[in-house]
Amino acid sequence: MCVEKMSVIKIFKSKLLFILFIILTLFGFFMLSASSNESRLMNELWNSSHVIVFFVFWLFIINIISWFRPLDNKRILMILIVTLVVSTCIEWVQSKVGRQTSWIDIKLSMVGSLLVIGIYAADLSKMKFKTYANITLIFALSIILGWPTVRSFIDEVIILKQAPVLSDFSSPFEKTRWKGNSSTIFLKENKLGLLSEFKPGYQYSSIELRHFYKKWTDYNKLNIDVENLESKKMTLSIRIHDKLHRLYMNAFNDRYTQSFTLKPGKNILRIEIETIKNSPKTRIMDMDNIEAIMLVMSKLEKSKKILINKVYLQ
Repeated sequence: MCVEKMSVIKIFKSKLLFILFIILTLFGFFMLSASSNESRLMNELWNSSHVIVFFVFWLFIINIISWFRPLDNKRILMILIVTLVVSTCIEWVQSKVGRQTSWIDIKLSMVGSLLVIGIYAADLSKMKFKTYANITLIFALSIILGWPTVRSFIDEVIILKQAPVLSDFSSPFEKTRWKGNSSTIFLKENKLGLLSEFKPGYQYSSIELRHFYKKWTDYNKLNIDVENLESKKMTLSIRIHDKLHRLYMNAFNDRYTQSFTLKPGKNILRIEIETIKNSPKTRIMDMDNIEAIMLVMSKLEKSKKILINKVYLQ
Protein backbone atom coordinates (compact mmCIF):
# COMPACT_ATOMS: atom_id res chain seq x y z
CA MET A 1 0.00 0.00 0.00
CA CYS A 2 2.81 2.39 0.91
CA VAL A 3 4.64 1.55 -2.32
CA GLU A 4 1.52 2.35 -4.34
CA LYS A 5 1.06 5.62 -2.46
CA MET A 6 4.68 6.61 -3.06
CA SER A 7 4.27 5.85 -6.78
CA VAL A 8 1.25 8.14 -6.99
CA ILE A 9 3.09 10.92 -5.14
CA LYS A 10 6.05 10.51 -7.50
CA ILE A 11 3.76 11.03 -10.49
CA PHE A 12 2.48 14.32 -9.09
CA LYS A 13 6.02 15.49 -8.33
CA SER A 14 6.93 15.32 -12.03
CA LYS A 15 7.29 18.83 -13.46
CA LEU A 16 7.25 17.44 -17.01
CA LEU A 17 3.88 15.76 -16.44
CA PHE A 18 2.61 18.96 -14.84
CA ILE A 19 3.57 21.01 -17.93
CA LEU A 20 1.90 18.43 -20.17
CA PHE A 21 -1.21 18.56 -17.97
CA ILE A 22 -1.34 22.39 -18.22
CA ILE A 23 -1.02 22.26 -22.03
CA LEU A 24 -3.83 19.70 -22.34
CA THR A 25 -5.99 21.68 -19.91
CA LEU A 26 -5.56 24.97 -21.80
CA PHE A 27 -6.35 23.20 -25.07
CA GLY A 28 -9.50 21.72 -23.53
CA PHE A 29 -10.72 24.95 -21.93
CA PHE A 30 -10.16 27.20 -24.95
CA MET A 31 -10.36 24.93 -28.00
CA LEU A 32 -12.95 22.31 -27.06
CA SER A 33 -16.50 22.68 -25.82
CA ALA A 34 -19.68 20.69 -25.34
CA SER A 35 -21.99 21.26 -28.29
CA SER A 36 -25.11 23.31 -27.54
CA ASN A 37 -27.02 20.47 -29.14
CA GLU A 38 -25.78 17.91 -26.63
CA SER A 39 -28.08 16.58 -23.94
CA ARG A 40 -28.09 18.13 -20.48
CA LEU A 41 -26.34 14.99 -19.19
CA MET A 42 -23.45 15.41 -21.65
CA ASN A 43 -23.17 19.11 -20.84
CA GLU A 44 -23.09 18.38 -17.12
CA LEU A 45 -20.39 15.74 -17.66
CA TRP A 46 -18.38 18.31 -19.60
CA ASN A 47 -18.86 20.94 -16.87
CA SER A 48 -17.78 18.40 -14.24
CA SER A 49 -14.35 18.32 -15.86
CA HIS A 50 -13.65 21.53 -13.90
CA VAL A 51 -13.73 19.46 -10.70
CA ILE A 52 -11.22 16.96 -12.10
CA VAL A 53 -8.93 19.63 -13.60
CA PHE A 54 -8.56 21.63 -10.38
CA PHE A 55 -8.33 18.46 -8.28
CA VAL A 56 -5.38 17.24 -10.39
CA PHE A 57 -3.91 20.76 -10.65
CA TRP A 58 -3.60 21.08 -6.88
CA LEU A 59 -2.25 17.54 -6.50
CA PHE A 60 0.61 18.63 -8.74
CA ILE A 61 1.13 22.02 -7.06
CA ILE A 62 1.05 20.61 -3.52
CA ASN A 63 3.61 17.92 -4.37
CA ILE A 64 5.88 20.20 -6.42
CA ILE A 65 5.68 23.20 -4.06
CA SER A 66 5.40 21.78 -0.55
CA TRP A 67 4.46 25.16 0.99
CA PHE A 68 0.97 24.81 -0.53
CA ARG A 69 0.23 21.64 1.41
CA PRO A 70 -2.95 22.60 3.35
CA LEU A 71 -1.62 22.19 6.89
CA ASP A 72 -3.17 25.39 8.27
CA ASN A 73 -5.94 27.88 7.55
CA LYS A 74 -3.56 30.35 5.89
CA ARG A 75 -2.56 27.84 3.20
CA ILE A 76 -6.11 26.59 2.75
CA LEU A 77 -7.27 30.17 2.20
CA MET A 78 -4.44 30.72 -0.30
CA ILE A 79 -5.47 27.63 -2.30
CA LEU A 80 -9.09 28.83 -2.45
CA ILE A 81 -8.09 32.38 -3.44
CA VAL A 82 -5.79 31.10 -6.21
CA THR A 83 -8.57 28.80 -7.44
CA LEU A 84 -11.06 31.66 -7.51
CA VAL A 85 -8.69 33.99 -9.37
CA VAL A 86 -7.51 31.36 -11.89
CA SER A 87 -11.00 30.00 -12.63
CA THR A 88 -12.39 33.54 -12.99
CA CYS A 89 -9.58 34.42 -15.42
CA ILE A 90 -10.32 31.27 -17.43
CA GLU A 91 -13.99 32.24 -17.72
CA TRP A 92 -13.03 35.81 -18.72
CA VAL A 93 -10.67 34.58 -21.46
CA GLN A 94 -13.31 32.11 -22.68
CA SER A 95 -15.76 35.01 -23.05
CA LYS A 96 -13.23 36.72 -25.33
CA VAL A 97 -12.85 33.72 -27.65
CA GLY A 98 -16.52 33.09 -28.30
CA ARG A 99 -17.21 30.82 -25.34
CA GLN A 100 -19.89 31.31 -22.68
CA THR A 101 -18.93 32.51 -19.20
CA SER A 102 -20.38 30.38 -16.41
CA TRP A 103 -20.49 30.99 -12.66
CA ILE A 104 -21.27 27.27 -12.28
CA ASP A 105 -17.85 26.41 -13.76
CA ILE A 106 -16.17 28.58 -11.11
CA LYS A 107 -18.10 26.80 -8.34
CA LEU A 108 -17.12 23.40 -9.74
CA SER A 109 -13.48 24.50 -9.82
CA MET A 110 -13.78 25.36 -6.12
CA VAL A 111 -15.22 21.88 -5.47
CA GLY A 112 -12.13 20.27 -7.04
CA SER A 113 -9.85 22.34 -4.81
CA LEU A 114 -11.93 21.63 -1.69
CA LEU A 115 -11.72 17.89 -2.33
CA VAL A 116 -7.91 18.04 -2.46
CA ILE A 117 -7.88 20.04 0.79
CA GLY A 118 -10.15 17.43 2.37
CA ILE A 119 -7.93 14.54 1.28
CA TYR A 120 -4.78 16.14 2.67
CA ALA A 121 -6.55 17.10 5.89
CA ALA A 122 -7.65 13.46 6.28
CA ASP A 123 -4.06 12.32 5.70
CA LEU A 124 -2.67 14.20 8.72
CA SER A 125 -1.09 11.94 11.29
CA LYS A 126 -3.08 13.14 14.32
CA MET A 127 -6.82 13.04 13.63
CA LYS A 128 -8.17 15.34 16.33
CA PHE A 129 -11.75 16.57 16.64
CA LYS A 130 -10.90 19.87 14.92
CA THR A 131 -9.50 17.99 11.93
CA TYR A 132 -12.63 15.85 11.66
CA ALA A 133 -14.77 18.98 11.84
CA ASN A 134 -12.74 20.68 9.10
CA ILE A 135 -12.99 17.63 6.83
CA THR A 136 -16.75 17.46 7.38
CA LEU A 137 -17.08 21.17 6.56
CA ILE A 138 -14.94 20.82 3.42
CA PHE A 139 -16.97 17.95 2.01
CA ALA A 140 -20.25 19.66 2.97
CA LEU A 141 -19.18 22.76 1.03
CA SER A 142 -18.22 20.54 -1.92
CA ILE A 143 -21.69 18.99 -1.95
CA ILE A 144 -23.39 22.40 -1.68
CA LEU A 145 -21.36 23.93 -4.51
CA GLY A 146 -21.72 20.86 -6.70
CA TRP A 147 -25.42 20.28 -5.94
CA PRO A 148 -26.84 21.85 -9.17
CA THR A 149 -24.75 19.42 -11.24
CA VAL A 150 -25.63 16.44 -9.02
CA ARG A 151 -29.31 17.43 -9.20
CA SER A 152 -29.17 17.41 -13.01
CA PHE A 153 -27.65 13.91 -13.01
CA ILE A 154 -30.40 12.67 -10.69
CA ASP A 155 -33.13 14.25 -12.82
CA GLU A 156 -31.75 12.68 -16.01
CA VAL A 157 -32.12 9.25 -14.37
CA ILE A 158 -35.68 10.15 -13.32
CA ILE A 159 -36.48 11.23 -16.90
CA LEU A 160 -35.54 7.78 -18.22
CA LYS A 161 -37.64 6.07 -15.56
CA GLN A 162 -40.66 8.34 -16.16
CA ALA A 163 -40.91 7.73 -19.92
CA PRO A 164 -43.32 7.99 -21.70
CA VAL A 165 -44.25 10.76 -19.23
CA LEU A 166 -42.22 13.85 -20.10
CA SER A 167 -43.20 15.90 -17.06
CA ASP A 168 -45.83 15.40 -14.34
CA PHE A 169 -44.15 17.26 -11.44
CA SER A 170 -43.98 14.17 -9.26
CA SER A 171 -40.27 14.89 -8.73
CA PRO A 172 -38.96 17.96 -6.84
CA PHE A 173 -36.34 18.42 -9.57
CA GLU A 174 -38.78 18.88 -12.46
CA LYS A 175 -38.94 22.66 -12.39
CA THR A 176 -35.33 22.69 -13.69
CA ARG A 177 -36.62 21.09 -16.90
CA TRP A 178 -38.69 24.19 -17.67
CA LYS A 179 -37.65 27.70 -18.64
CA GLY A 180 -39.72 30.89 -18.78
CA ASN A 181 -39.20 33.51 -21.49
CA SER A 182 -40.94 36.81 -20.65
CA SER A 183 -43.04 34.75 -18.23
CA THR A 184 -42.88 33.41 -14.69
CA ILE A 185 -43.15 29.80 -13.57
CA PHE A 186 -43.29 28.06 -10.19
CA LEU A 187 -44.49 24.75 -8.82
CA LYS A 188 -47.96 25.05 -7.33
CA GLU A 189 -48.04 24.37 -3.60
CA ASN A 190 -49.88 21.26 -2.37
CA LYS A 191 -50.72 20.27 -5.94
CA LEU A 192 -48.80 18.65 -8.75
CA GLY A 193 -48.47 21.14 -11.56
CA LEU A 194 -46.53 24.10 -12.94
CA LEU A 195 -48.26 27.45 -12.50
CA SER A 196 -47.31 29.67 -15.43
CA GLU A 197 -48.03 33.35 -15.96
CA PHE A 198 -47.64 34.84 -19.43
CA LYS A 199 -46.69 38.53 -19.32
CA PRO A 200 -48.05 41.44 -21.40
CA GLY A 201 -45.85 43.97 -23.19
CA TYR A 202 -43.86 41.45 -25.24
CA GLN A 203 -44.13 40.18 -28.81
CA TYR A 204 -44.04 36.66 -27.40
CA SER A 205 -44.32 35.29 -23.86
CA SER A 206 -43.51 31.60 -23.53
CA ILE A 207 -42.55 28.69 -21.34
CA GLU A 208 -40.32 25.93 -22.62
CA LEU A 209 -39.78 22.30 -21.70
CA ARG A 210 -36.08 21.69 -22.44
CA HIS A 211 -35.20 18.49 -20.62
CA PHE A 212 -37.32 15.39 -21.16
CA TYR A 213 -37.40 11.95 -22.79
CA LYS A 214 -36.67 12.78 -26.43
CA LYS A 215 -37.12 9.52 -28.36
CA TRP A 216 -40.66 9.71 -29.74
CA THR A 217 -40.54 7.31 -32.69
CA ASP A 218 -42.47 4.50 -31.00
CA TYR A 219 -45.39 6.72 -29.91
CA ASN A 220 -48.52 8.02 -31.64
CA LYS A 221 -49.54 11.10 -29.69
CA LEU A 222 -48.21 13.91 -27.54
CA ASN A 223 -50.68 14.93 -24.82
CA ILE A 224 -50.56 18.15 -22.81
CA ASP A 225 -52.86 18.34 -19.79
CA VAL A 226 -53.33 22.03 -19.05
CA GLU A 227 -55.81 24.16 -17.08
CA ASN A 228 -56.94 27.61 -18.16
CA LEU A 229 -57.09 29.55 -14.89
CA GLU A 230 -58.83 32.56 -16.45
CA SER A 231 -62.59 33.06 -16.75
CA LYS A 232 -62.48 33.41 -20.55
CA LYS A 233 -61.12 31.40 -23.45
CA MET A 234 -57.50 31.99 -24.48
CA THR A 235 -55.29 31.05 -27.40
CA LEU A 236 -52.15 29.01 -26.72
CA SER A 237 -49.64 28.09 -29.43
CA ILE A 238 -47.55 24.92 -29.22
CA ARG A 239 -44.14 24.91 -30.89
CA ILE A 240 -41.97 21.79 -31.20
CA HIS A 241 -38.58 21.43 -32.89
CA ASP A 242 -35.69 18.98 -33.10
CA LYS A 243 -31.94 19.45 -32.76
CA LEU A 244 -31.47 19.95 -36.49
CA HIS A 245 -33.70 23.03 -36.35
CA ARG A 246 -30.67 25.23 -35.62
CA LEU A 247 -29.05 24.17 -38.89
CA TYR A 248 -32.13 25.49 -40.70
CA MET A 249 -31.75 28.92 -39.06
CA ASN A 250 -34.74 28.30 -36.73
CA ALA A 251 -37.03 28.90 -39.71
CA PHE A 252 -40.77 29.08 -39.06
CA ASN A 253 -41.49 26.42 -41.70
CA ASP A 254 -38.95 24.02 -40.18
CA ARG A 255 -40.90 23.25 -36.98
CA TYR A 256 -44.29 22.25 -35.68
CA THR A 257 -46.48 25.23 -34.73
CA GLN A 258 -50.18 25.05 -33.96
CA SER A 259 -52.62 27.26 -32.03
CA PHE A 260 -55.21 25.83 -29.64
CA THR A 261 -58.18 27.44 -27.92
CA LEU A 262 -58.25 26.75 -24.19
CA LYS A 263 -61.64 26.88 -22.52
CA PRO A 264 -61.73 27.85 -18.81
CA GLY A 265 -60.77 24.87 -16.68
CA LYS A 266 -59.18 21.59 -17.73
CA ASN A 267 -58.01 20.98 -21.32
CA ILE A 268 -56.09 18.10 -22.88
CA LEU A 269 -54.27 18.98 -26.07
CA ARG A 270 -53.63 15.95 -28.28
CA ILE A 271 -51.10 16.18 -31.10
CA GLU A 272 -50.42 13.36 -33.55
CA ILE A 273 -46.74 12.40 -33.68
CA GLU A 274 -47.06 11.90 -37.43
CA THR A 275 -48.20 15.51 -37.80
CA ILE A 276 -45.18 16.75 -35.83
CA LYS A 277 -42.89 14.54 -37.88
CA ASN A 278 -44.09 15.99 -41.19
CA SER A 279 -44.23 19.63 -40.09
CA PRO A 280 -40.88 20.82 -41.55
CA LYS A 281 -41.41 21.88 -45.15
CA THR A 282 -38.18 20.52 -46.64
CA ARG A 283 -37.44 17.47 -44.46
CA ILE A 284 -38.72 14.98 -41.90
CA MET A 285 -38.36 15.97 -38.26
CA ASP A 286 -35.98 13.70 -36.31
CA MET A 287 -38.38 12.14 -33.79
CA ASP A 288 -35.53 10.62 -31.76
CA ASN A 289 -33.90 14.00 -31.18
CA ILE A 290 -36.66 16.40 -30.16
CA GLU A 291 -35.09 19.43 -28.51
CA ALA A 292 -37.90 21.56 -27.06
CA ILE A 293 -41.63 21.96 -26.52
CA MET A 294 -42.74 25.59 -26.23
CA LEU A 295 -46.07 27.01 -25.05
CA VAL A 296 -46.45 30.51 -26.48
CA MET A 297 -48.79 33.49 -26.23
CA SER A 298 -48.33 36.66 -28.26
CA LYS A 299 -49.12 40.38 -27.91
CA LEU A 300 -50.96 40.08 -24.60
CA GLU A 301 -52.71 43.13 -23.18
CA LYS A 302 -52.81 41.62 -19.70
CA SER A 303 -51.20 38.64 -17.99
CA LYS A 304 -52.76 35.20 -18.31
CA LYS A 305 -52.28 32.13 -16.14
CA ILE A 306 -52.36 28.42 -16.87
CA LEU A 307 -51.54 25.32 -14.85
CA ILE A 308 -49.63 22.55 -16.61
CA ASN A 309 -50.51 19.23 -14.99
CA LYS A 310 -48.84 16.67 -17.22
CA VAL A 311 -47.04 16.25 -20.54
CA TYR A 312 -46.84 12.70 -21.85
CA LEU A 313 -46.55 10.47 -24.90
CA GLN A 314 -49.07 7.84 -25.86
